[in-house]
Amino acid sequence: AEVEMRARVCYIMLGVGWFLFVAGWGPLPLVRLEPAGVMLGGVFGRNMVLEGSAAALGPLLLALSLRPTDAANVRAASWLMMLFTLSLATIFMQVAAGSYWAYANGSPAPPFLVRSAPRRSPLVAALGGVSLLQALAQLLAAAALFSSPLRVPRRALTRLWHTLRCLYATQSVLTLLQLGMALQLDPSFKHSLFFAHRVVWCVNAIAGAVVLTARRRRRIQASIARALLPEDRRGLAAVGALMGGKTSATAFAAAAASFRSLSFRQIRPGDLASSADSGLHALTRPAKLGEVDAFVSHSWLDDGEAKFEALAAWAESFESEHGRPACVWLDKACINQEHIEASLAGLPAYLSGCRFLLV
Repeated sequence: AEVEMRARVCYIMLGVGWFLFVAGWGPLPLVRLEPAGVMLGGVFGRNMVLEGSAAALGPLLLALSLRPTDAANVRAASWLMMLFTLSLATIFMQVAAGSYWAYANGSPAPPFLVRSAPRRSPLVAALGGVSLLQALAQLLAAAALFSSPLRVPRRALTRLWHTLRCLYATQSVLTLLQLGMALQLDPSFKHSLFFAHRVVWCVNAIAGAVVLTARRRRRIQASIARALLPEDRRGLAAVGALMGGKTSATAFAAAAASFRSLSFRQIRPGDLASSADSGLHALTRPAKLGEVDAFVSHSWLDDGEAKFEALAAWAESFESEHGRPACVWLDKACINQEHIEASLAGLPAYLSGCRFLLV
């Protein structure tokens, strides 16, 4: 089931994402030759709506194909994105250099433009300044992605998404500003392929940056899984992915050795507000499978105060009935945040080691 899930969901999304990535960005150097009289199209011919959309959606679909348990793929994607951002930073620095040369000499034309600008034109200097800001944004993104593979996979994937969304939002604003300046210098620029490509890219990039929050990403991934994987195999696929290729005996033994519990009295309302580390793991103790009272199943998308109130009501009832505080298994506390991937493999055993399931 795990192999089928990866083949049908992750690898299909990965393949489509790479195709869109190459189709959208590959023709861009050729489009840049258009002012010199070279009239070339890309994979979609001269349809810049498809080209620009592919350039924006390709990296997003690549990131959507990644799972927190796919350590190798998350690290590889982070490195590849870093190299891509560095290459774009180089292009933006070339554009800035060309703009400042045009500012000083009046010719040749600033990059992407046909008409030569007046010598010492402030708009040409501003065009170069915006290009430098674009290069800086790419370098900052590359720096963030450089350290990403050194983190645990879940945090690396979170950083990849944060970097991608911030970069899309920043570059969209800067690109629209740059295109507006270019139109002031050369009104005929609006008829070029490059102008159409960048406008369409900006529209899709802004939409992706705004829409693809963590909650919506999970919904999209779940919808794709429902469409591509039969219902009776989704649960098995999820368990198989958590096992990470281990045998059931190996995973069970590792889970038994790492099983921990937390007294309810150690939990505060703020602990259930987000998945951010609040020091709960240090308050847990080793436990044997079967001696923990309840496995707490919840979503970080739910209200933290409401979850705490419901859990407190159960804990109060439990303590009045048994004469002692309840001990629970809570993911944020009982999973080692530095080795999340290894801990997730024992999730089925952790569940079986608790007397009750609280939802």
